[in-house]
Amino acid sequence: MSLYRPAPNPCPAFVLLLTLLLFLLANALPCLATNNAKQPWDIKADRIIFFHQSKVFMAQGRVQIIKDRLRVYADHVLYDSVGEKIEAWGNVVIHMDQDMLKGSKGEIDLKTSTGRMDSAFLYLKRNNIHLMAKRLEKVGPEEYHATDATISTCPLPKQAWKFKCKDLSLTVNGEAKARNSTFEIRDVPVFFTPWLYVPINRYRKTGFLIPEYTSSKRNGVGINIPFFLALNDSMDLTFYQHPMFSRGWMEGIEYRHVFSPTDKAVIRYNFLNDKKDDSDFNGDGQTRGNDFRWWIRGKLNQQLPMDFTAKLDVDLMSDMDYLQEFDSGFMGFDASNDVFKKYFHRSLADDADEIRPSTAQITRESEDTFLALHGRYNDNHYFGERAYTVQTLPSVFLHAFKTRLLHTPVYYEMNFDYTDYWREQGTKEHRIKLAPGLSMPANLFNWADLVFTGNIEDTIYVAYGEETTGDRPKDTASKFRYRLQADLSKTFGREYKFSGHSLWRHSLIPRIQYLYTPHKKDDDIPQIDREDYYDKINRLRFSLLTFLSNKGDLGHGHFSYSDLIRLKLQQDYNFKEVPTLSITHDLPKRHLSDLYGEIEIRPFVDFYMRYDTTYNFYGDGFRTHNVRWHYKGYRGSTLDLDYRYHKVTAVNELNFDLKAVLTRAWSFMFHIKQNFKENRQIESRYALRYQSSCWAIEGKIKTDSDDTAFLVNVELLGIGGWGTGGFK
Repeated sequence: MSLYRPAPNPCPAFVLLLTLLLFLLANALPCLATNNAKQPWDIKADRIIFFHQSKVFMAQGRVQIIKDRLRVYADHVLYDSVGEKIEAWGNVVIHMDQDMLKGSKGEIDLKTSTGRMDSAFLYLKRNNIHLMAKRLEKVGPEEYHATDATISTCPLPKQAWKFKCKDLSLTVNGEAKARNSTFEIRDVPVFFTPWLYVPINRYRKTGFLIPEYTSSKRNGVGINIPFFLALNDSMDLTFYQHPMFSRGWMEGIEYRHVFSPTDKAVIRYNFLNDKKDDSDFNGDGQTRGNDFRWWIRGKLNQQLPMDFTAKLDVDLMSDMDYLQEFDSGFMGFDASNDVFKKYFHRSLADDADEIRPSTAQITRESEDTFLALHGRYNDNHYFGERAYTVQTLPSVFLHAFKTRLLHTPVYYEMNFDYTDYWREQGTKEHRIKLAPGLSMPANLFNWADLVFTGNIEDTIYVAYGEETTGDRPKDTASKFRYRLQADLSKTFGREYKFSGHSLWRHSLIPRIQYLYTPHKKDDDIPQIDREDYYDKINRLRFSLLTFLSNKGDLGHGHFSYSDLIRLKLQQDYNFKEVPTLSITHDLPKRHLSDLYGEIEIRPFVDFYMRYDTTYNFYGDGFRTHNVRWHYKGYRGSTLDLDYRYHKVTAVNELNFDLKAVLTRAWSFMFHIKQNFKENRQIESRYALRYQSSCWAIEGKIKTDSDDTAFLVNVELLGIGGWGTGGFK
């Protein structure tokens, strides 16, 4: 598998299109003389003459030559079977599928694979390309030449823009060299270059890419110039030079490789010696002390021998404000996150998160076991907390799936977990846990399903380092406890069959789970994560799940399944009151947990809605609300809404994205991120776009608490674009 990166593109369309044109010229016309093809030629004309002495065929008057997808029309066609030359003149038209080549006169030499077309016009429907040339010539096996060429994606006769090239040559290596090239808007020249070089073959070429122009209140005017370096078919580097008037010269590099669908990597790095001093950016009361700003991020997937799989995620930065100051452009946060989500289906942490996680994991899954080796480094940018931040270096987890024990109704499973928690200051720990278990399912007279599970957990702790507060834990400690669980559930279902093969099923699953674990003394061990707390658990969990599903017949024994609506309710009852976080931030003890509810609705493929909430019965009421809403409608218009509310942690935020296609030409885009708790707008983006058949212009405005950016992008459809910014 090879990587794709647009080749250096100062004037890319005309050379690519000319290659296709000359493919028609070089491959369509020679087929007229092919006599060993499986399908015969269909030749019609008002008059066909054969000259025996010279072995020349002549067709005159409304000549039609048809074979497969190729159709050739002309007033006259002459074929010299001895000299192996073909000549056509008078309204020459060649159709290949939906593409068309016209000319006044065309010639082809089958011996030398050369030829020409005079007064040529090419139309490529797929890209809406219109090309005209005074003469097109094939001067060698893979070498071409064009004279007075004009290319545009705008329809004739009045073209909004076009390229004119006085002289154009394509070499055997797939290189295009043009002389005296002009870019015109409404027949008015706006750009001229006496010499131009463009690589146009299917292989990636080293060179400059289209630059990005930026302008903002905080950074000033700038330009980001990418230079692409093709190492081979599967590896490349891109260097970014981004001078900004108010900040200095930012540099960047991106490395990519794709050796197979499972072996790929993208690593990006930026750095800047910042000229601007920090005056409490974003008003958080903290100022950075560094001038050297940098950010490295990357992801890797690698298939290893013996069915092991490796994944690496890197996210390290110089200071807490970097991602919010430089969030747009080729190498900004938004663009980087989009790349990772597209190619790895994994995203970066939110740009506002001041703890940046970097992880490495190696996993292997077989029919009976799952093995994982995991490491995590937390790059903590909260002032004064870096030295106390816990790092996982490493953890090993082995899980043996449930397996039937001989011929009994009993199943056994086993979990092994080793974790090394390390930090610069404070207590560190090694923790080893072994947890085998047995389970036995039972069918209660075909009325309900019951599963009994029992586990024993033996955990060994080795503590080292110094505790900053309180008593120092023991160097070595061991904890042993058991866990008992019963799971009772019943599935009710009813099917509804409608016309055709459509089948609907309504399912209702009530469930009761009981869990008991005894209390163990835990003040003699480090308490770093939830596994280090040995509270007593004596709990009943009640849940109800109901959903309506559709089974669609795709034919040939294939079916599709989709849920129209899904609803879940869940609540715990603790026989002994347990501490519960409240809005007063104390820990009152309660029997009942919050009631949790969620609903998902997908009535059709273009609409999705999910909502979940929690309700407290001890006076707090609704504690959380989370809403996710996606809709795709008229002409591809989209609406996305994300809302988060948490009463205890004081979160009340809305993310709203709208893309409205108003007409075939006009579209409007709007994004807002609102903090209702602080009654402030975190970020907003507006964009208005006009698109004709061959060009587009887009105006954008982006505002946040510290900066405002104005951007304008111009695109020549089918070729590329120039603009004054790169945020989404």
